[in-house]
Parts: sequence; structure tokens; C-alpha cells
Amino acid sequence: MENYLNLFFFETLIFDFDGTLFLSNDIKKEGFYYCASCYPNGHKIMKFILKNSPKKDRYSIFKIFARIISNKKLSEVFLYEKLIVDYHNFTLENICKLKPIFGSIELLKKLKKKGKYLFINSATPYSSLNEIIKKLEIYNYFDGIYGMESSKLENLKKIKKESNSKKRFMIMIGDGIDDKHAATDFKIDFLPVGKLLTKSHPNYSRFI
Repeated sequence: MENYLNLFFFETLIFDFDGTLFLSNDIKKEGFYYCASCYPNGHKIMKFILKNSPKKDRYSIFKIFARIISNKKLSEVFLYEKLIVDYHNFTLENICKLKPIFGSIELLKKLKKKGKYLFINSATPYSSLNEIIKKLEIYNYFDGIYGMESSKLENLKKIKKESNSKKRFMIMIGDGIDDKHAATDFKIDFLPVGKLLTKSHPNYSRFI
């Protein structure tokens, strides 16, 4: 189906955030090492965890890290909570310094002007995602924001219900395998962006 070549065919467009609207994936990864570097052998331990942990979200990663480095002076709970706060602050500050992916804001403006429903479907926690989007001053473009509290597939189900859209008029836009799988499982169209899926940097100029 070639409808994705004309994004304006769709009524409801669902965007991933990291790597799709802003090139923030590297900052997310850098944040793990930044937080870990404050502790003995932290960089080495974090590298091992990121390589071997089946779950890549901040809560799972820092739970393992805190368990490994905790001692009598530093409790596991205290470390974990501090790491989560430090990671949030680091990623928030640095993502908000980024420029949007070329053409992304222009595309959002154009889609919004056409009366399309726009949503975010991300693996970032809702509270962090919401704060970032507000600070980047793109909050008003979106009709809803969905984070990691539910799977991307479950979020798509909620978005369909909220927008009252038929699946043939919905499309997911993302740079990750999880985005592609969610769209495929939900049986809606998918537009891949970014180097992992397309071998090139995301660029929305052809849609504007």
C-alpha cells in the first residue's frame, strides 16, 4: 500500500518521539553512562548491563545497577531513586537543547492545520515525556501523549478508541523495531524513519 507516501491521506498519525521527532536516542544512552560514572567501575558495569539486560528501560537498568554497587553506606533504594532523578535531569536538559529533525515541526503544523489527529506513542515514561514536550513547545500539536506505562500496541488500541478512527486511516511513524512491530500487530500502516530502518537520517522535507 503506497498511501504512506501521502501522509495527508490519513486521519490519525502516531509518532514515536526519540529518533523520530528529535535525535535524542544518543542522549538517552549517554545518560546511563553519565549517571554511572559517579561510582567506582560504574562505566564498565553499565556497559555490561546495557549489553546483557533484556529490558532497556531506565527503571530496569538502574535497578540492576543499584543492586550491584550498593553497600553499607549506600543503600540500594537510595541509589536507585537518585539514579532515576539524575537520569531524568540529564536527559531533560540535553534533549531540550536539540533542534527538531528537519521538516518535523513544519509537518506537524501542516497536519494540524488540515485537522488531523496527532499522537505520541513512546517508550519513555509519560511524566518525563510530557515535561520534555512542553519544554520543547510542541505540546499543542498533539491530541494525546502515550508513554511506556502501556506497550506501544496497547497505546495504539487506546489511540484508535480516542480518535474514533478506522485502522485504514491510521499510520504509525517511528525509527524502531518496536514501532514497526506494534503497527504490524495492530494492522495499520507504518512509515519507517531513521538509520536503523532506512539506512538514512530522518527527513520530512518530502512531505512539506
